[in-house]
Amino acid sequence: WKALETVLPMMQDGKVVSFVFLPHGHDPDSLIRDEGVHGFEQRITEGESIENVIFDRLQANTNLSRMDGKAKLIEEFRKIFVDLPEGAFRDLMAAEVASLTKMEKSSLMERLNRAENSSAGHQQNVPAKGVANPNLVACQALALLVQNPKCGLSVNNWKQLTLSKDETVQILVDVLEEIHFNPDIDSSAVLLEHFRDAPQYDKLLPFVSFEHRILGDDLEIQLQSFISKIEDTERSEEIKRFSQQENLSKEEEEELLQMISPGARKSPRTIH
Repeated sequence: WKALETVLPMMQDGKVVSFVFLPHGHDPDSLIRDEGVHGFEQRITEGESIENVIFDRLQANTNLSRMDGKAKLIEEFRKIFVDLPEGAFRDLMAAEVASLTKMEKSSLMERLNRAENSSAGHQQNVPAKGVANPNLVACQALALLVQNPKCGLSVNNWKQLTLSKDETVQILVDVLEEIHFNPDIDSSAVLLEHFRDAPQYDKLLPFVSFEHRILGDDLEIQLQSFISKIEDTERSEEIKRFSQQENLSKEEEEELLQMISPGARKSPRTIH
């Protein structure tokens, strides 16, 4: 089920996802040894469609001949619906739920959309799960970047954040570096694959569906604005740290004066 939850935000129209359930005690390597590559490829070809996996789960222990059973299925589907991107797949899934529960699709969609808007409004003020001591602006910037990787190519000041102690900012820097190193990254799925075996992978997953609340065509400008705000916050924190120190060196005094100058931008350096 965790694998399914990971895939849901990536289900853009045109995606085809199937699940292969391995026999107990087997992993892919052991199964290939027993059945050969052809046998394993056949299992993949015959894999279970994502919609079948979802509806098998939704209908498990649910009596659709009862009204409370139908209400339970709708509630369980709501949790899935809010993670699905808008598109034909989500609409078709909702139509199937409407058919199973004998509920008018328009009424069901109204209920689901109301729940989604409520969830988004709540999420706007709640940091992404899985990130320690999160910074909301950094969360918005990272979500915008993860969901629109090409925007990162327009960012030119991210290196100034490399000394940040904020975990979300550190991940943001890692993603920007990866995008600039691999400019062909054009989707959340491709980006996540680049971090598949990296420690950042689990931390990035929540941002695939995190509601950054930015609409329109000026995503690059908004991302740059977020990063500038993060930079200003980081500079303010560093000024505070410097001001609390005693016996600053001449170099540190000069840097402090530079940081408090209007429009100042700090270059990365090691702070002792």
